[in-house]
Amino acid sequence: MAASEAMLIGQGLGLSAADLHLLLRDSAGGSRYLDNHADRHLEGDYLETFGIDRVVEELSTVSQMSKTAGVASDVLDASARAHQAALERFGPEPGELLAVKLLEEATGRTLRR
Repeated sequence: MAASEAMLIGQGLGLSAADLHLLLRDSAGGSRYLDNHADRHLEGDYLETFGIDRVVEELSTVSQMSKTAGVASDVLDASARAHQAALERFGPEPGELLAVKLLEEATGRTLRR
């Protein structure tokens, strides 16, 4: 979500999503998403091999673990809320990146090449 937010911000400032992807991928902000999944997302694929309900379930499990460990998890909690909102909006649909689709809807733009 953070990488997608960064690309949407840049896109709103007139930069292309494809250029932003390359810039972020090769920066300190690089990630597995940027290396392995962003190309598919920029083609319109919301990674439909994994359901948003399962993402919410996994984030909930990790959030509970953070509470048990006594570790603050503000970033995790924000991500969990965004994915929960996507589950509520789209239902238990396939699409690991449906929370990003919510970001796109909120900006009125999509991240595409």
